[in-house]
Amino acid sequence: MKEALIAAARIAVFLAAAFAASYGLPRHSGPSSASSVFNTLLLFSFLTGFFINRALERRKTLRTAVETELSRLRRLYNFSVSVDDRAWGRELHARLLTYHRRLAGNLFSYREGRDEYRLVAQWIYTFAPASERDRILYHDLLSTTRDIALERRPLERSLEGGLAAQSWAVILMIAGSVVTLVMINRGNGMTEFSAGLTAAGILAVLDLLRSTDRLSKAEIAALQAMYRENVPET
Repeated sequence: MKEALIAAARIAVFLAAAFAASYGLPRHSGPSSASSVFNTLLLFSFLTGFFINRALERRKTLRTAVETELSRLRRLYNFSVSVDDRAWGRELHARLLTYHRRLAGNLFSYREGRDEYRLVAQWIYTFAPASERDRILYHDLLSTTRDIALERRPLERSLEGGLAAQSWAVILMIAGSVVTLVMINRGNGMTEFSAGLTAAGILAVLDLLRSTDRLSKAEIAALQAMYRENVPET
């Protein structure tokens, strides 16, 4: 409910600013360039649609990658509590906890967390199966460890992703062009109302792109909580 009210307040601000400019600025007395508004608006729509879709895919990739890693880390934990060598299992559990605690505290330190994960992997490679049961489980353990290593890079890219500065510069330049053309053409094919509404829509779409491109604090906190709860402390 709170987020909905904040979003509504932002839309209200965009509308107020756009209509204030549309009705308050003096009209341009030059020739009409209304056709340019359509062309520039079409380009703006295409680019923002592309960037928003890419941002949504990034968020989906991140969520899927985190859930996949957590399920595999849980398998490592299950092995640590079921292996016959209890001292080895307790050490693996401790190293898993260290890795989980780092990401539970700051998911954006995922790249730096490779050192903690390396300690987990190195400890797994030291295991010497003492029974047929352990040998069967160890084969699955090595496969899980390899899968986690392969998934780490896509997860890193998802966390570090987002629109590049150049992409933002291009989209802002086009948005500014649309708003400028709309304001110039008031009285030459566009009314003050239509110009204000179009400008407010441009601002709202830019705000949507910004909020979609960035990962909110609530989203990051939820993912960090998943790491916090994935492996029992004892």
